[in-house]
Amino acid sequence: MKKIVYASVAAVCIMLCSLFSTVSAQDTLTTKVEKKEFGIYSAGLSASWYVPGMSYWNKTYFPANNWQNEFKGAMNYGAFLELSIVKNLRARLTGSYWSQTVKSGNIVMGMVTTENTLRNSLTNISIDALYNLSFLSFATLRPYVGIGGGFVFVNTKYTQSPTGFPMGEVTVHGQDYTGNVTAGIEVPIVAGFTAAVEFKYFIGNYLQEVRDLSENITNEKVSLAGPQIGINLFWVFPQKYERMVIPAGN
Repeated sequence: MKKIVYASVAAVCIMLCSLFSTVSAQDTLTTKVEKKEFGIYSAGLSASWYVPGMSYWNKTYFPANNWQNEFKGAMNYGAFLELSIVKNLRARLTGSYWSQTVKSGNIVMGMVTTENTLRNSLTNISIDALYNLSFLSFATLRPYVGIGGGFVFVNTKYTQSPTGFPMGEVTVHGQDYTGNVTAGIEVPIVAGFTAAVEFKYFIGNYLQEVRDLSENITNEKVSLAGPQIGINLFWVFPQKYERMVIPAGN
């Protein structure tokens, strides 16, 4: 009798072990690995050439005051963080800085010759939505397009040499909104690092307070519209994965 009981218990143990092994094997075979869509996608740096319109300065103020130079563009430097939202769609938060100084050249004012400088700096905080054009991808090239908006802080400083005139030195701070459209192409460099050539076109303007020699103050609209083309270099964070078990029979 004991032998029968021992044999029955052993058989049950063998059956349970066999069933557990079968379920484990089925779980392994039916486990699907899928990427989580939402999360940090990348972080990087950018360097680009930005040519804002600066219409009031270039087309009105400089010609009227015999300046020999004008705003023609300068380097724009930035840092950004990207979030993956859903497949092919990501959001980018960027902080950037642009600055250019224009010198008037010698300007004769009666018995005095002056040389003036005007320095404009723009600090821009922007959010862009970027969409990967996966259907246009070729080899390792990945094109994308986007649209975005930002908030720009403006710092304008006018200096006159020699000093002593009513507009000897003026520093003005301001801010306004901008918008942009984007197109770019990404290409992986080495594991984890990717480079992109990117073109943006900005729209928008800001109001500039201008004081003339008679101390009259006016607000002039200065255009920020213009192209920007540059290179981004960024680190793509390791992809995050999750396990999803597909029920047997599906």
